[in-house]
Amino acid sequence: MAGKIAPRAVAPIVIADTSPIIGLSLIGGLDWIKPLFGAVHITRQVQDELLFNVKTDPRPGMAEIEQVIGKRVLKVIRKDWALPLFAHLDDGEASVLRAAANQKGACLVIIDETLGRHAAIERGIAVTGLVGLIIAAKKARLIPKIAPVLERLEQAQFRLSAQLIADALALAGEGAR
Repeated sequence: MAGKIAPRAVAPIVIADTSPIIGLSLIGGLDWIKPLFGAVHITRQVQDELLFNVKTDPRPGMAEIEQVIGKRVLKVIRKDWALPLFAHLDDGEASVLRAAANQKGACLVIIDETLGRHAAIERGIAVTGLVGLIIAAKKARLIPKIAPVLERLEQAQFRLSAQLIADALALAGEGAR
């Protein structure tokens, strides 16, 4: 499910994978990054994936990704780490987990893919996903309800399981749809 958002004091470094950033762009949620975290870090591989999607995917919100990178709300990590390998993950996910594993302090990764989430948990890295960010946005009073946001994601063909939606609505105190 959507992990818990760690307070900045616990996880000062937040590193995101591609999918949650694209999801935020589709629902107008990129503005939530600053109040929730100050900034979110992305690896060069994730930046490449995001900018590729900006150029090839004209859906609403994609151009805003370029803007938040330019404003350094999404900060690109310039260093690349070779280890750990995470050979079973795609390049973006593996780069995020390598960056997190090589941080000196606590770290939170924002990743949606199941294999990446499991790999993070196995390494003791705090993890959440896009739905966790949506719940955090409600708790921070950035949005009044999560149900309409989840509906917009579904309309944008962002894959969410019925169970994930039900769990999120329950966590947000909104019951079932």
